[in-house]
Amino acid sequence: MNHINVIVPLYNEDEEVVKNITNKLELNLNKITDDWKVILVDDGSKNDCWNSILKFTKNNNKISGIKLSKNFGQHCAIKAGIDNSDSKFTIVIDGDMQDDPGYIQELYENIIKGYDVVYCERYERKDIFQNFFSKIFYTLYNFLSHEKLNQKIANFCIFNEKTSNHLKKNKLTHMSFFASIKSHNNNEKYIKTIRNERLEGTKPTYSFKNRVELAKNTLISFSDRLLYISIVLGTIFFITSIITGTYMIINKLFINPEAPVLGWTSLVTITLFSFGLTNLSIGILGLYINSIHNIVKENDAYIINEKINLN
Repeated sequence: MNHINVIVPLYNEDEEVVKNITNKLELNLNKITDDWKVILVDDGSKNDCWNSILKFTKNNNKISGIKLSKNFGQHCAIKAGIDNSDSKFTIVIDGDMQDDPGYIQELYENIIKGYDVVYCERYERKDIFQNFFSKIFYTLYNFLSHEKLNQKIANFCIFNEKTSNHLKKNKLTHMSFFASIKSHNNNEKYIKTIRNERLEGTKPTYSFKNRVELAKNTLISFSDRLLYISIVLGTIFFITSIITGTYMIINKLFINPEAPVLGWTSLVTITLFSFGLTNLSIGILGLYINSIHNIVKENDAYIINEKINLN
């Protein structure tokens, strides 16, 4: 078991980026201990990222590599690194250097005080689009979930062996790393960090479609309030329909039998709205059933093609 392991998910990064992150990590980790390992996870890159990893692992057994069979997504790549890590403390950091490895010492100084996890809380994003999308997601998630997520928290954090063991037991095939780690811990701390500019040679790995998919999977996997909301809405409309129907029957039979039958427009509107609500509720239920089905099938969150410098 190592004292500290660092998980770095990579996707289509060039050799200069891999060199930069490994050198910076080595420099900062050596200030703490010489018992460390860096695990670089190639998340199905389409360029020479894996060959770059092999180059840096060849003469340094403290640098390890994992090559996934295809692009499973950043969070599953992190999961692959955690599952193949054995250490007292684990750090997760993105490979684009937006998260500064210089904060590793401060993270370590806090985790040894007895916290289960220490997060880096960054300042607001400069990307207006990402910031807007994130605010929508976090507002919706925090409304629907029992756990509250902080928009300023990303993947950069350190956690202890207990938390690592919990994450290894996670069977979600579409995991959200941050939501997963948050659901296991209350003994946590935040440190303030400044987010750097993205390194030249790196690109954002999440398209709008990827972000929507991650948001959907996170909401379904870590919140059940959508089900309760659909039940409440269905109950409200059911009771309303009974009251309305009873009133119309009594009015026609006893109060005003000669009154013409009115309300065609409102009846059609209510009917269509009710059918829409019913189909929406069935769709929400289907998403939960599909999530359960994937877990029961025991599909892997990732598939490893190759490993180097790992037991």
